[in-house]
Amino acid sequence: MSSTPHAIALIRVGRLTDVWYPFWGNNRPQFCGRKGFELKCHDNQYTSIQIGHQTFKVLFIHVLLQKVIIALNDLSGGLCSAGIFHDFREIIIDRNLFNYSPNVRVLSLYYNCGDKLSQEGKNDISCPTEPEKITGFYTIDGNSLLPNRSKSCNRVIKVPFLQTDEPSFNTTNDLLAGKWNDVLRRGFEVEYRTYNEACSQCVSSAGICGSNPSNLEQFACLCRDKPHMNTCDNPGMLPPLST
Repeated sequence: MSSTPHAIALIRVGRLTDVWYPFWGNNRPQFCGRKGFELKCHDNQYTSIQIGHQTFKVLFIHVLLQKVIIALNDLSGGLCSAGIFHDFREIIIDRNLFNYSPNVRVLSLYYNCGDKLSQEGKNDISCPTEPEKITGFYTIDGNSLLPNRSKSCNRVIKVPFLQTDEPSFNTTNDLLAGKWNDVLRRGFEVEYRTYNEACSQCVSSAGICGSNPSNLEQFACLCRDKPHMNTCDNPGMLPPLST
């Protein structure tokens, strides 16, 4: 039986619609996507993706530009309510599948500082809801706008964020105003890698990009008759997929 009808169905998970290769999940089987790109829907409210040992909330996908905005799944209530200062694990993305966008910066959150902070500043951190009160400060890596106010902090958390200059979401202004939780909740952008040339040839032959059902690590062009390695044998058998 041909796998093509299943692959034609675009993914609709949570608030994301019209998502296709390399993503799969929900109404779209794994052979219609690529390993490492499964999307999961949670009560039709939000979508998540597993990258390495961490789960991220998927905020936006631009299939044509091959970009995804993701955020740590624990950040819906902010860093303080997530208890992240006690059990945070470094964010590591799979570089075989993803790269950080050029617009991504790193926010460094310093705490457990041995001396008194130099002065009260706009980049203060205060989490009274933790089991023990957390105080500290944050800086933007490679940016001197927010100064390092102590040399004796023995803990630091580094979290990527998306740098934007839009009037409604000006990241620098928000960080200068102390809105670090808001900035981190907006997530960060990654660019994903896929078989661009092979997929383009497949689509040109009226096929649909996917994986070999017998070997999900291998790219396949899903055609009306059966999966092919690169292109469909008879391009006239199936109209091209509209993206």
